[in-house]
Amino acid sequence: KKNNDMSVYEHFIKVCAEHGLKEKDVRTFMEYQILTDFLISNMDRHLYNFGVLRDSRTLQFVGIAPVFDSGNSMFWNQKKIPEKQELLDLKVNSFLSREIELLKYVKNPEVIDVEKLPALEEIRKLLELGEENCERIEQILEAYKVKIDLLEQFQHGTMIYKYGYKI
Repeated sequence: KKNNDMSVYEHFIKVCAEHGLKEKDVRTFMEYQILTDFLISNMDRHLYNFGVLRDSRTLQFVGIAPVFDSGNSMFWNQKKIPEKQELLDLKVNSFLSREIELLKYVKNPEVIDVEKLPALEEIRKLLELGEENCERIEQILEAYKVKIDLLEQFQHGTMIYKYGYKI
């Protein structure tokens, strides 16, 4: 049961730690997941879209589940791709209502190695498998580039502002 003065995010970490997972490992993974969702503009990371792995015999917690259920990413169901200035004000179904607000949980933005991210051409090839609109593909790629740039700014200590949200 969650105390009223504790966020859902902190409560999840606390419960994992109480069941044998290392708090630092859980926190690091959650930061990784938040930043991954930020990069791919995943709009749907609610309580049923992350979890823990358990031993099937003992039901002991053995680790955090890998990132899964990222189908609501890269604007898959949106007719209009947000403009650059709108990318910091995306509404999400998560611990908080806006994507930018989730970044306040991230204490170590270096958990994502920008050098290991898929190149734009890799993303383009994937998008071309399911999207025929070349203009839309270019807009999605532009949004991805903006998100990478924002992440790099965040990693270098730049505060990201939008509508009064301060990271």
